Amino acid sequence: MKKLFTLSIFLCAMGFVQAQATVERQLFGIDVGLVSASFKYETKLARKFTLYTEAGISLKSYTVDYSDPSLKDETNYLTSPFLAVAPRFYYGLDRRVQKGRSIAKNGANFISVNFLYNSNQNEITNSSKVHSVVPSLSVIPSFGIRRVFATHFSYEFIFGYGYQYNFYDAQVCNCPHDQSVLDIQAKLGYNF
Repeated sequence: MKKLFTLSIFLCAMGFVQAQATVERQLFGIDVGLVSASFKYETKLARKFTLYTEAGISLKSYTVDYSDPSLKDETNYLTSPFLAVAPRFYYGLDRRVQKGRSIAKNGANFISVNFLYNSNQNEITNSSKVHSVVPSLSVIPSFGIRRVFATHFSYEFIFGYGYQYNFYDAQVCNCPHDQSVLDIQAKLGYNF
């Protein structure tokens, strides 16, 4: 009887611990992607919900096609700042704990809605000609995976498809404002 009582208390305690799997209260860090570098901050909203914010710069390339065949087309590069805010739901926390895997630094699968603003302020370019990034606002539902290794390092893979609104100046370009956008990210990060 004593063994059965001890076993039932142990199982209840294990169920309580598993039910309490939760995200970190707050995370600060630096992320480096294939075409971006940023500072990130993530704060806990609820047991499995966080608010992820990110500010950084991204590298963009563009080609200038000249209609005159005597002029060679140019491929140029520029950097532009961006700001992203994304509520995240870490749906894989409980499953990772049940399997005995680490959830430190929010290392789990998540879904999110990424609100991304690309600015045309403070651009840096390798071209002497004036070319500018068109400011845009994107709303992108995403699926992501974050894993942590070596205590402070993490990697993330994010895939999403959504909507982008471009703030074109009608006098400069008579282009469509609305477009679909595919978001694929691979990031390596350091968490403080």
